[in-house]
Amino acid sequence: HDQSMSLSPDDPDALVEALGHDNMFWRLTAQRLLVERGQTDVLPDLYELVQNEQVDNLGLNSAALHALWTIHGLDALDGSNEEALSVATDALSHPAAGVRKAAIRALPRTEQANNGILNSGVLHDQDPHTQLAAILSTIEMDESNAIGEALYEVSRDDEVMEDEWLAEALKLAASKHEEGYKGATTLGSTDAGSSAEGSSSIPEDAQVVRIKTVVNELKFDVTDFTVDAGGTVSIVLENPDFMQHNLLIVQPGALEKVGKAADELATNPDAAAQDYVPDMPEVLHATPLINPDESVTLTFTAPEDPGDYPYVCTFPGHWRTMQGTMTVVAN
Repeated sequence: HDQSMSLSPDDPDALVEALGHDNMFWRLTAQRLLVERGQTDVLPDLYELVQNEQVDNLGLNSAALHALWTIHGLDALDGSNEEALSVATDALSHPAAGVRKAAIRALPRTEQANNGILNSGVLHDQDPHTQLAAILSTIEMDESNAIGEALYEVSRDDEVMEDEWLAEALKLAASKHEEGYKGATTLGSTDAGSSAEGSSSIPEDAQVVRIKTVVNELKFDVTDFTVDAGGTVSIVLENPDFMQHNLLIVQPGALEKVGKAADELATNPDAAAQDYVPDMPEVLHATPLINPDESVTLTFTAPEDPGDYPYVCTFPGHWRTMQGTMTVVAN
């Protein structure tokens, strides 16, 4: 059958039909010929293909996917054609993940199309490739508070933050829509009160250590400090970063063990409620989780035993790079 396929620009109906051929070579050839032909007479047929919500046993609808790219190739998605835009926007909720992803990529970055992407739910798509395309698409959008707030909602999903590609894309997107993102973190966070309360009083005799998170780096800006054994210490932790962090002080030599426990804990649905702090004797002191643009003060009595006490952030995926050493010396 394949041998006898002869696709010709003079037979647009056959080209449109070939967009659903079971051989990818012919689908792509048909798509290319339709775009090269440059005629918009086929648009109504292409819309019909995109609007067909059937999927095969692999969850695909190849014809709809190639039809979308053909509509895009015919410049019908440049903003001038209402119907084409509406068909592509509706495709954001197509049952086939590949079609949703193609719609995200093919739509123009106009306000109307951007709203379509925000409202369709693709930022929370079950398919990671589609979700990645959705997050990346916001980097190309004009800066907007609404997008920043939507991205903050995505950042609250642990599965996203534990996926290195999604987390990386989200970081880039959050820095593009920084104002809305940071605004949402202070508004939307229910625990803002609890983490702020601790910062009110620092004892007069305390040794004060100020530590900041480094934006986009998964690091603390201070990686070692020294305190007197048995003295009062107040660590003021500031978080200018786009994601949540905490700080734990652990027993000498226990960093790996606490880190592994943190990895285990991350899979537990109650992990966020306990600030991602593993419940184990090796953890000596811990701050709550702090949101972007917040700070917290952790006041404690330094250990009596001199030595190197690691400190670390145990937010999922952070502990391997986000660490430092508190050296306790005999006074």
